[in-house]
Amino acid sequence: MKKIIDSLGSYSYSKGRDFSLVFEDLLDWLIATFDVANVIGHKLDYSAIFEERKEDNPVFFEVLVRWAQMTEACVNKEGSFDFFGTMYEEVVKGKFKSSAMGQFFTPLPLCKMMGEMVLNTHDVTINDCACGSGRTLLGHWAVTDKKKFHYYVGEDLDPVCVKMCTLNFMMNGMMGMVVHHDALAQDFLGAYEVNEIKWPLPNPACSIRKLNEAQYQSRIQWLVARAKGKSIKQKCEFVMPPPVPEDEEPSAPVPLVPKQLSLFNLDEL
Repeated sequence: MKKIIDSLGSYSYSKGRDFSLVFEDLLDWLIATFDVANVIGHKLDYSAIFEERKEDNPVFFEVLVRWAQMTEACVNKEGSFDFFGTMYEEVVKGKFKSSAMGQFFTPLPLCKMMGEMVLNTHDVTINDCACGSGRTLLGHWAVTDKKKFHYYVGEDLDPVCVKMCTLNFMMNGMMGMVVHHDALAQDFLGAYEVNEIKWPLPNPACSIRKLNEAQYQSRIQWLVARAKGKSIKQKCEFVMPPPVPEDEEPSAPVPLVPKQLSLFNLDEL
């Protein structure tokens, strides 16, 4: 993490920009990299996406590589990893913003303990109305059965936290939605759908979709219907079709179990 911070610090100095602004630039750049339209446009060829993005900004691309490698290692060891929250705490968050926004980042072991307290044997939707970087939801993801379908919803008033949570969801292999609003006022300011292309067919791809208000309301209706035990034909706009060779008969249907934990092939980085 120190090498990443030092690299971004040197980059911000060369650009004459405050580190916090460069940090937000990085979040926007990463979200654009995994935008679902970009992923579909490249036919899920991440190697081509990464080649383009490396040329666009080598410094940010190096952070992407480190982020993926660190997350994979920590997921294998701890079950999840809050990459952006860790960096944010160390460098970006000042005392003024912490007190003004009421931001307090809960230690991951405590988040995992809370996750264990709400575990059950059924597929569930988990919500955090003040998600920050998503650490509490990451704590649940770390201890849950990842073979089951889980849909995570994070909400926060701080747009930087919304973006951090979105990216953490994506790289940790979680499916869900992150909403930018005041959870009490329910005023829609923006939202992201994360890893929709993992469902209903298992695949290791990652994606982020920026939602408009109508799409957000559609997701809410789906969540309400799901909570009531009702079935919805299709939640997401994109489904990756299974490959079927022309000279062979289609195989048996793939079980509708999302492969949430898998990251894209790190060798492509």
